[in-house]
Amino acid sequence: MGITDSIIGFRRSLKRKNYSPCTVRDYISTLKQFVLWVDCPIEKVDRKKVLSFIDQREKSRCCRGA
Repeated sequence: MGITDSIIGFRRSLKRKNYSPCTVRDYISTLKQFVLWVDCPIEKVDRKKVLSFIDQREKSRCCRGA
């Protein structure tokens, strides 16, 4: 299963759990941003890399004033 299939499967899972359309959109958007941001094969991503992504997003959010 490729990364695109995994994202589609995740999206379906969220919809089955009755997440709101806005939540599904936001989760998928963030996941896509992570896939584009990460600098190694997705199979090699570890907790440290995920936390680094979260930290970067938080910093950019603070700088925008949101």
